[in-house]
Amino acid sequence: MWKILGFLKKNLIWTIPAMMLAGIALGYFWNMSVLKAAILPLTFLMVYPMMVNLQIDKVFFPGRS
Repeated sequence: MWKILGFLKKNLIWTIPAMMLAGIALGYFWNMSVLKAAILPLTFLMVYPMMVNLQIDKVFFPGRS
């Protein structure tokens, strides 16, 4: 499992477009309405790690330390 994740992380330039194309193909050939309920939680899981290190003070007052 970790080898696969490591490979995907190392080759992001290829895996992101490949997964996007796979998603488009799956959505075209099969009914994916079952996944509607998963959009919000998965989006949160994708964005949350980037927001954890966000320093609000620097966003609103960029000149302050």
